[in-house]
Amino acid sequence: MNQSGFDQLCGRVAAVIYQNCENGYAVVKLDCSDGAQATVVGCIPFCAPGEELMIMGTWTRHATHGTQFKAERIERRLPDN
Repeated sequence: MNQSGFDQLCGRVAAVIYQNCENGYAVVKLDCSDGAQATVVGCIPFCAPGEELMIMGTWTRHATHGTQFKAERIERRLPDN
């Protein structure tokens, strides 16, 4: 956890599980840069597979869906070419 009280995940969107185009809420699978995969939930408007993201947020546990990373801040990254 950093000074802001949030954890940080960086990685590539593997799949968009759910997306609400009206309010930007999305559920995505993120292939993290450390090799792990995480389920990320929150306002991630117009998210697409293959997109590189840096996400600040907190880990939560959903009663049905298990461990999720709740996004508070998203930064889109340009691809490394």
